[in-house]
Amino acid sequence: MGYLDQHSTGCKNPNGTGFNPNFWAYIPGNLHSHFSNGYKILFGGKTNSQFQYDTQSHMMRVHYERQVGKVGMDSPAGWVANVDGNSGYIFVQIFRYQTGCDYPDGASVEYWTNGSGEIFAWGKQVIQPESPTENPYVVETELLSPRKNLQPGQSTSFDYEWRVARVGRGFPVLDCTAAGCTAEAFLAKRVNPGVLGLSGRFGVFYAGTARVRLLDASGRQLSETAPVRISPDSPLVMQTDFPNVSAPETTRVIELVVCNAKAKRSARCRTHR
Repeated sequence: MGYLDQHSTGCKNPNGTGFNPNFWAYIPGNLHSHFSNGYKILFGGKTNSQFQYDTQSHMMRVHYERQVGKVGMDSPAGWVANVDGNSGYIFVQIFRYQTGCDYPDGASVEYWTNGSGEIFAWGKQVIQPESPTENPYVVETELLSPRKNLQPGQSTSFDYEWRVARVGRGFPVLDCTAAGCTAEAFLAKRVNPGVLGLSGRFGVFYAGTARVRLLDASGRQLSETAPVRISPDSPLVMQTDFPNVSAPETTRVIELVVCNAKAKRSARCRTHR
């Protein structure tokens, strides 16, 4: 019996002066987790301040603080995001969670942080070195496959995707889809009769276009904005890209529709008013 896993590493400050103090990771939790707190500390102190689990949003926020530790989660959402809060770039790993399968440590995602402190390994307490030469500034995102029993000649595979986008400096990641990540929720409100003010911030995974469509209660399209160009290098900010959208009084649903450059891949984000 065995399993496959995948790692990503690196949280060194780009200017070479220690670690990046604004490095974050976001791991969605499981509403029906078999872990009592929604997660389990696998290595390091049980009260590691780097691992911050929000019980309302069911999101694990990891803030790298140069402490050694490892957390495991039975995350079913199928994505993990690492964020450089200084540049606003995000690195997202996409995978498929398989319900009801046997995962190592009961976890589909494990997150390791190099740093100072002690861990219990190889049957003893191990003190981590302070020197970054011996103990570099590293994090590991481990995506785990379910355990598999293989007979001679059999094989298995574990597929995942890497995606990159930019949401802007200092923003979190709330959700991820095939099109991109949400950093601020998509909202709409009337600012004047017949005019909507839109808010929301997104990072997109491919170059293309975005537009806003207005629908009535039955789903019939009432109007649509002119497309704006989008790119993984720039956040999509609704207030900037779609200021003051004209909207009939019968508008009930607002869709943000993004397409890649060849218009062969699209995704929608909806808000209701």
